[in-house]
Amino acid sequence: MTLPYQYKALSPGEAKTRILEILPAHDTNKPLQCRLREIDIQTDPFYDALSYTWGLPHFTETLLVEDNGQWNVLRITPNLRDALFRFRRRLDVRQLWVDALCINQQDDDEKARQIPLMTQIYTRATSVLVWLGQNADGASCLQKVDKLSRGMNDPDDKAAIKQLLEFLLKLPWFGRRWIVQEVVLSPNVTLFCGVAEMSWLRLLQVVGLAWPSDRERNCSSVVKTMATIWRRQFIGGEFSSRLDQATGILNLLESFENLGCADPRDRIYALAGLSSDTVLSPEFQAKGEKVMVSYTVPVEQVYIDFSVRKFASLGGYNNIIRLAAQRSDGSHLNGKCSWIPDWRLPVIRQLTFERLPFIASHVSHNRKDNSLEITLRQDDDHNPRNNGGRAGYVYGSVQSVFDRFPLEASKDVVVRWLQGAWQFITQWMESHNPNMAIGPWEHLILAHQLERAIVQDGIGSILGKGGSWVGPQYNFDFNNSIGHKEFQGVVFNDQQTISKTKERDLSEIKLIMEGRTVFIFLPVRLEQTDGSPGAPQLPLGTRIPPQPPPEPHTDNLLWPAIAVGPSHTSMGDMICTQSIDVQRWMLTSISGPIVPNKWRSFECAHKPTFLLRPLNSSNNSFWYIGDAVANRLVDDGWDDRDYQTWANDHYHRLKKIIIQ
Repeated sequence: MTLPYQYKALSPGEAKTRILEILPAHDTNKPLQCRLREIDIQTDPFYDALSYTWGLPHFTETLLVEDNGQWNVLRITPNLRDALFRFRRRLDVRQLWVDALCINQQDDDEKARQIPLMTQIYTRATSVLVWLGQNADGASCLQKVDKLSRGMNDPDDKAAIKQLLEFLLKLPWFGRRWIVQEVVLSPNVTLFCGVAEMSWLRLLQVVGLAWPSDRERNCSSVVKTMATIWRRQFIGGEFSSRLDQATGILNLLESFENLGCADPRDRIYALAGLSSDTVLSPEFQAKGEKVMVSYTVPVEQVYIDFSVRKFASLGGYNNIIRLAAQRSDGSHLNGKCSWIPDWRLPVIRQLTFERLPFIASHVSHNRKDNSLEITLRQDDDHNPRNNGGRAGYVYGSVQSVFDRFPLEASKDVVVRWLQGAWQFITQWMESHNPNMAIGPWEHLILAHQLERAIVQDGIGSILGKGGSWVGPQYNFDFNNSIGHKEFQGVVFNDQQTISKTKERDLSEIKLIMEGRTVFIFLPVRLEQTDGSPGAPQLPLGTRIPPQPPPEPHTDNLLWPAIAVGPSHTSMGDMICTQSIDVQRWMLTSISGPIVPNKWRSFECAHKPTFLLRPLNSSNNSFWYIGDAVANRLVDDGWDDRDYQTWANDHYHRLKKIIIQ
């Protein structure tokens, strides 16, 4: 009776690991037999390393392991069994490093010591053998790519090879996070799929020829990024130094965002060893930037420790908050921290700012509770030029939130959502003005407010299709975006407009709104001020009336302040901004101007604008919810400049905030 194999602890030493020795067999059907032998990779580098996918955790296959003359059993997955059969030799022992077998997967301490060693293991290996699987279609595809790649002169050949590559690059191996370091650290890598094989370097060359532009985001992007890292590793010299920034840990995490791993801690560990600015360590260090590998520490704490230790190389708190806001779903690392990214979550939204969300004079990290203490800069109020550069204001409080925008929505779904958002706005207007008539003129103003909040930047261009959130970095084609009249036609359910609207016409709205929602907030202002420089700055706990002052020149209607923010925005969240700007918009309707050349002024939150969620009654500790844009109708009796000065003096100034 064979017993389960029992791992022996590795000897002390930084370079100790095990090697799987696969015993030879003339008969290809003979059961797999092997030995596990301890080696020092610095003195015994004669081995190959395997790169493969574990697949589903179904350990249904048997591997016989010789130990002191006795045969013991290790259970392995079908895919690993197929790989070992493929690489077993007829006459000679094959020495192979296999992570699932050479590391005791039941020993978290050993895993923590071996993970930092993996870069050396793959670097020192004689070769890396990539097993794509026992896949007949994949094998045929690999053979055709290899053949066509040797003479891609005909345009038809290029089209054919792109089609083949699109199939090949969808095999499970190309979606695994650990493969990056397994193949970019060796100059000698070969791909195997069934009986077919092909050089990894040839694949890199073919992918580069098939998709020469680096701006294309498709199945080739991951492979092309891996090619960049490989060049840094082996070309060296001046070229290597220029690529150091591209291989920083932040860039690697963004580049390989979509690659998966079984343990969420490995979203960091699988890439950190490759980066030009991160060092892994199996032991805790009280100081320094080294990232400790541990599979006993909770995932959330791993992400927090990593971000805190890599604070400087991650670009400071601005980049960390940006990365957190792009993917946040409101869970905030299971309630532990809102300003540090949860790398388990995908990027679901673009951001409305690229610079600091806070104009800060001092930022510090509290290690006791992992909070971020931000002292906001207080500009010279006596300088009128600083009106647009003050530290920050509590602009309002969220009163009502619409449904989140659906991901990957079709045209019909987008149209239904826009019409639902429109009903959400108009119903609020009607319910808060029960005895007032809401007619075409009021609807036109609301439609412009909603359009500006969704499509346009409140402080950007006031006409046409300019001023978009997306910015020049996305190279967006505004000829395929929706205009004022088209937007009104959609929300007013004008069937002629909707029938003419193409899927691509709504692409800008989808890009902006994915991961977001529309909400209504009420402005929060100081009850009294003399309007002089240095207006009152009350503590955040001070009671402030939720209603704005009377506005006799807006027909005594209570107008909603309309905003767009993250999909997890909730009632009671505080919307904060750097300053208030006033813009004049020309109101045009789907059937032409209701009032010829009618312009109205709107109060717009200056970028960056963001949402905070109070965590206590004192309003001094918050979750960071994310960025937002907002606008509101201005009393028609005001001069724009006078109103802007008045508004910036009457909103509650922020002095210090603590982000948990």
